[in-house]
Amino acid sequence: MRGGSAAPAPLDELGGWLLGAILIAVVHAVLEYPVLYTVRVGIIIALGGLTSGALSYLLLERVARPVLRIVLAGEAPPAGAVLGLRGRLILSWLLSGAVPVVLLGTAALGLTPAERAWLPVSLSVLAALSVVAGLAFTAAMAWSLVEPVVGLQAAQRRVQNGDLSAQIPVDYGGEVGQLQAGFNHMVEGMRERERLHDLFGRHVGTEVARFAMTGGVRVGGERRPASVLFVDLIGSTSLAQRLPPESMVTMLNDMFAAVVDCVGAEGGWVNKFEGDAALCVFGPPDDTAGHAAAVLRAARSLRSALATLAERYPELDAAIGVSTGVVVAGNIGAEHRYEYTVIGDPVNVAARLTEKAKAVPERILVAYDTIADAPDEARWWQPHDTLMLRGRSTPTKTFAPLPVHDKTAART
Repeated sequence: MRGGSAAPAPLDELGGWLLGAILIAVVHAVLEYPVLYTVRVGIIIALGGLTSGALSYLLLERVARPVLRIVLAGEAPPAGAVLGLRGRLILSWLLSGAVPVVLLGTAALGLTPAERAWLPVSLSVLAALSVVAGLAFTAAMAWSLVEPVVGLQAAQRRVQNGDLSAQIPVDYGGEVGQLQAGFNHMVEGMRERERLHDLFGRHVGTEVARFAMTGGVRVGGERRPASVLFVDLIGSTSLAQRLPPESMVTMLNDMFAAVVDCVGAEGGWVNKFEGDAALCVFGPPDDTAGHAAAVLRAARSLRSALATLAERYPELDAAIGVSTGVVVAGNIGAEHRYEYTVIGDPVNVAARLTEKAKAVPERILVAYDTIADAPDEARWWQPHDTLMLRGRSTPTKTFAPLPVHDKTAART
């Protein structure tokens, strides 16, 4: 069947019937039968061959469909190997319309006057049989076209509802089989794109992935207001010497899982993991409003999550720095290799505050600009020192969380 060059067996059967009609016509001519009678017999034999061959074709195709499903194995059927939709419709018209009309039109050929007296009865019976046969052929042809469409509709609904495992067995020839195979290839491509989207989102964050798909590929950045949270594991160098590598990786993965959960719950995203540290961004790329309050809530919940995690890993201790300001956000790198990130003074301030926070009991330091942009969150924080951070020419006013025993009072 993959070659598509051999004629189907029912067509060979039709050829045999046509050959028989020619032989009968020759025999009748030799025996000097009336010409009209010979023509009538030849037409009847030819029409019988057409009907038999067409019915055999349709029935054999229906019976062979499970075998066809195995042979094609999801691939599109070769073009021209079987009758297409146009050929099927013409065949249906021949069986349900043309054959009865021809029989009715040639019914009187070669008949004697006595035989013509019974012609109205014969024509009535033939007409009734033609109506029944035509209805049966039309219904069968309609079902042969509707059945695969119903299957496609069901599979389409599954895909529309998010089920990309939908597959249609390719068990039809012609255009229908090619449509079935095309649908399977389309869904396979969608699964591949979904897998790439999932991997892309895991590497750069779903927000950045969505931004990249809608904004296209463009190297460069824009000035955006943002809040930045930097978290760093304390004493990672000594921990790497004391702990087995597997234990170190497990602890870091659990710590970063807490970071992703707490930051994501407040609308932020992790821009990058830097060994034992993580840079988290609030605001870009979607210009989310209220990013200063969100980053402060994330910092508090992350500190609680890390404290809980420290019960499982006594060695785990991390510091958090938070800053707010204007950054340059965009794709940094070259056209063939880049990443979406943020750069600017708030990033540097958050990193430097993380270093200073390692000496603070609550392990969190926040720049004043963040507190000023989130007045509703200010009740959870108290002034700390004004610090001169490395690389900055002006001092930075900082805040730290209220002690645990003061948080109840902060609610009032």
